[in-house]
Amino acid sequence: MLIKFRCLLITIFSGLLLLATHASAERAEMLWEVPIESQHQQCQGDHDCGAVKTSCNDCECFGKPVNKQHIALYQKRKKELCETYRGPHCLMLCGDASFECVNGRCIIMSTPAPPLENKKRR
Repeated sequence: MLIKFRCLLITIFSGLLLLATHASAERAEMLWEVPIESQHQQCQGDHDCGAVKTSCNDCECFGKPVNKQHIALYQKRKKELCETYRGPHCLMLCGDASFECVNGRCIIMSTPAPPLENKKRR
């Protein structure tokens, strides 16, 4: 009897674990954004750093900081992820950006875009 109970518990736990894993993968895909691996942001100097856009909706000005060696990899991943994306897209007004290596990690330094001129209609 005790063995049957343990088997039942193991079966239930395994099923719940499988459902949780599947749900996590679905949630990540629902975000429609390619995650950047932290080791791909490592750098030796500013010349190593660049950025790559990772979001299917284009709601990011400069993308995510990444070592230039890995830009093509993330462009490919984004293309694959976004092939079936049919959601909204953003039109962004962005300032300027530079890419720097700070403490061995690529970062984006940005300045805000100038405000839009508010013209009155006549």
